[in-house]
Amino acid sequence: MSALILLRPHSPSTRLVSSSGQQSTTHLVVGNGSTSTWFSDTSANQQFAPDLATLTESSPYLVNDHLYVGDGNDISISNIGYTMLRSPKHTFTLSNVLRVPHITKPLLSVQKFSRDNNVYFEFHAFVFYLNDLITKVVLLFD
Repeated sequence: MSALILLRPHSPSTRLVSSSGQQSTTHLVVGNGSTSTWFSDTSANQQFAPDLATLTESSPYLVNDHLYVGDGNDISISNIGYTMLRSPKHTFTLSNVLRVPHITKPLLSVQKFSRDNNVYFEFHAFVFYLNDLITKVVLLFD
């Protein structure tokens, strides 16, 4: 089973929320002002978004790849793009986000996010930390 952390962009009542439903005081802003919610997944190897509005920029995805979901079905990928998440201390990049119109939630790959942003997640029983890979400074926590 995957660990989920709910990432919501900044708005007056939006916060970083863990799968337990507890709210933290950390705000993230999606680069294009989108109001989408990102679910991070420890088993995903790519970032996926259902809506073009989630992406800052995108272009048609010209490769005949598909997303294979848990029930064995495959879903077409229509676009590829990027966006950014901003916190008070740092801006994070979500690169090569695949737009899959028939999924219901945007998925953030913990592995790809960590690699692309030179960070690592540290999971504990009641809290997680997102740390800079080099300096070990905590950039986000919940």
